[in-house]
Amino acid sequence: MPLTLVAGLEEAGVVAKSYRPVVRDQQFLLAPDMREWLEADHLVWQLLDIVAELDTSEFHRRSSRRRTVNSVAGQRGYDPDMLVTLLLYAYCVGLRSSRAIEKACRTDIAYRVVCANDIPDHTVIARFRAEYEEAFTALFSRVLGLCARAGMVKVGVVALDGTKIAANASMAANRTEATLRRMAEQAAGDIVAEAKATDEAEDRAADGDGDRTPESMRGARRRETIREALASIEAERAERPSKEMRYSQRRLDAAQRAYDQLHEKLTTGWKAEQALLAEGGKLSGRPRSAPRDNKQIQVFATRLETAKAAMAAKLAKEPVKKRNLTDVESRIMKTRKGFIQGYNAQLFVSEDHVIIACELTDEPADTHQFAPMINACTTELDTLAAAGHPRTTGIATADNGYCSAANIDPETTPGPDRLIAVVKDRHQRSDNPGNGPCTYTKPVFTTMAERLKTPAGQAIYRRRGAIVEPVNGHIKDRRGLSRFSRRGLKACAAELKLAATATNILRYLTHNSTQTVPATA
Repeated sequence: MPLTLVAGLEEAGVVAKSYRPVVRDQQFLLAPDMREWLEADHLVWQLLDIVAELDTSEFHRRSSRRRTVNSVAGQRGYDPDMLVTLLLYAYCVGLRSSRAIEKACRTDIAYRVVCANDIPDHTVIARFRAEYEEAFTALFSRVLGLCARAGMVKVGVVALDGTKIAANASMAANRTEATLRRMAEQAAGDIVAEAKATDEAEDRAADGDGDRTPESMRGARRRETIREALASIEAERAERPSKEMRYSQRRLDAAQRAYDQLHEKLTTGWKAEQALLAEGGKLSGRPRSAPRDNKQIQVFATRLETAKAAMAAKLAKEPVKKRNLTDVESRIMKTRKGFIQGYNAQLFVSEDHVIIACELTDEPADTHQFAPMINACTTELDTLAAAGHPRTTGIATADNGYCSAANIDPETTPGPDRLIAVVKDRHQRSDNPGNGPCTYTKPVFTTMAERLKTPAGQAIYRRRGAIVEPVNGHIKDRRGLSRFSRRGLKACAAELKLAATATNILRYLTHNSTQTVPATA
């Protein structure tokens, strides 16, 4: 029968269409041997081999844990190496939620192979990730050593860059310092009322839901969060005051010191005279006036009040400080797409796209991060050298966000040779960097600007973006770390290390030509 006729009959519904059968009541078709479920070069098998090769002893040091209503006495724990592999595989494919990982262990064959069909609860996964933050940091260094043994980690030119990552908190949860202080005063007044309400609630809770968090406990947590937020603001003001604030503070301190010294001197002399008179003695001259009536102390008191008023005026003009009640340590940060509530992730990357060092900070600006990152990079390279894989950094490159006299000067900030842009990146990488003239006048800036204008300087600096920016993209897009799943600077820093470890492992596997890495790398 001609094909045209068959097609016509099918369109008319005369001839039945043939499809592959859909048989959902078919018996078990998976191979009995789990090792046959995945192809031999699957990422899971490679990760299992890598974890078996690494030192994971720190994960086996189990801390004592408080028993809960769900605890089962005598129940054996999950193999830490399995949980490490599970988290590494999840981060490699961009899955970070503990609940999503648990669900994948039930529905995804690769995850089922990792956990050997012994599916951990999401609380186990989340608790393991939280309890072994330092162990995951050490794991990052060991994976870096694995890359070095494979001939990777080329540091002729290294690149530093910062990228903003959203926190697990909403910007709507930010409160100003004034609002926080009002909330603290209100919370202090609510303590007595809460205590009375708690006593009454406990009397009625004999048959209630014992798993619910009491209102008083939630109130206590909120008060503690408010205290942490205010303490954070005070600490920031003390650690990083503005130039005007430093001047006003020095002036206030000097006035307070002069007043205290004079007041102590006058008080000591006046008390000695009063004691002498009380004993019936005679004064050799005119009696001293009380310290508060002394004209000189009144002058010093006026100076002190003037200094306090100046300080108050500076505080009033100071930019409004805010803190987030969901994640107190996160900050409002500016990105190319607008503002986010987040953290500033710093990455030092080698020529072959291996992350040498990564740290997290709550400072939006990159300027103060150059020295800490140089130190972190040096520490990791020293560890490699101690293990028999020495590396010597040639030139460290950074954009103009890191430009400062201290960062450029190797005597102030020791470390390798460096090229730090003194103008915007788009001007620095152009054929004529003079399009964005350096506005700094100190010799250290002009020397760096002239060096960056040379053909050699331009050639090296142009490599910066190609080295570090793809890694930033992989961390956010491929590893899924565009938003942290945990809260707090330390917890989020550990999550960043875990994502960086997964990225380096995939780079290591890509480097090995005999192994195939899936498209997620």
